[in-house]
Amino acid sequence: MNDKERGYILPFVLMICTLLFLLLSNQLTLYVTGLKFYKEKEEIMKIERMLQKSLVEMKTIVNDTLSMSAVLFYEEGTVQYEMSEAGENFVTIDLTYTTTENRKRKVELIFDRHKMIFVSWIER
Repeated sequence: MNDKERGYILPFVLMICTLLFLLLSNQLTLYVTGLKFYKEKEEIMKIERMLQKSLVEMKTIVNDTLSMSAVLFYEEGTVQYEMSEAGENFVTIDLTYTTTENRKRKVELIFDRHKMIFVSWIER
């Protein structure tokens, strides 16, 4: 064996392995973060779809005034609503959106029965 080598290959290999490990862990962290972001975005889109569907139904429900509170079921989740009179032509509607993944959003609407429009919109 040659005495001049003195083991410089092992530190070089360890340095390359460390760099590869750091690169791999960085890419894995970016991938997991991306997955979480898209999962979050999917939940927001589910709530937005339920919101649009329920607003169409709420216009007919307010005019019929069959029930002051109920639950609407959609494939994305459920919408619970409670209505209360807020004047002669106004109705306050409290909506609670819950997705299948248990994400919740609350919205308070004021609906004008005479003009058939939503006057106020407050998200909590």
